[in-house]
Amino acid sequence: MDMRLKYQNEMVELNNELLKMAIIVRESLDRSLESLVTQNIVLAKNIIESDSEIDLMELELCDKCAVLIATEQPVARDLRVIVGALKIVTDLERMADLACHVAKSTITLKDKNYTDQIDLISEMVEIAGNMTKDSIIAFIHQDGKLAEEVAARDDLIDDLYNKVTKRILKVMIENPEEVEVGLNLIFLSRSIERYADHAENICEWVVYTSTGIHKEL
Repeated sequence: MDMRLKYQNEMVELNNELLKMAIIVRESLDRSLESLVTQNIVLAKNIIESDSEIDLMELELCDKCAVLIATEQPVARDLRVIVGALKIVTDLERMADLACHVAKSTITLKDKNYTDQIDLISEMVEIAGNMTKDSIIAFIHQDGKLAEEVAARDDLIDDLYNKVTKRILKVMIENPEEVEVGLNLIFLSRSIERYADHAENICEWVVYTSTGIHKEL
């Protein structure tokens, strides 16, 4: 087989594995929100236990990238793409950890009343989840323009996080008995905000791999 064609096939396989990992990470966040909304402790525990699957995927993808560098000896853009993939895998693993933090909050908040705060938190999850998918699509297609558009959505997440925090602090001030619940909701909202930050990191790596320029988005 032609060496260039072999390399291209291996990169297609790598991209497919990255997309698979991103889908699982997004599902972990969506399921964590579901566990929170429904107060489903069993689901929350399943999400936490399944994090080991994502950890294993991270190791396997890192090994694959290392083998590609060692055997194919890529240069220029090809090397940037593989290095970018290594960085993206790490971001995805951290995103999965943050989704688990939301699931752990479900357990902590068992039998508590927090339904009034779910709307903004749900909106954060929807935006962050879409950022996961679209940032990986941008990487696969080496689409720097899409990456910058996706990264800009992080501002929406930050605005929602500020709204959630202000709303919860107001409740805590007016109802001191709600302080424990409020703090937990703020912490889990912070986890979602940080999750989106990692999606933004992925977008920055897309810009680098496609242009060779480090650009803070």
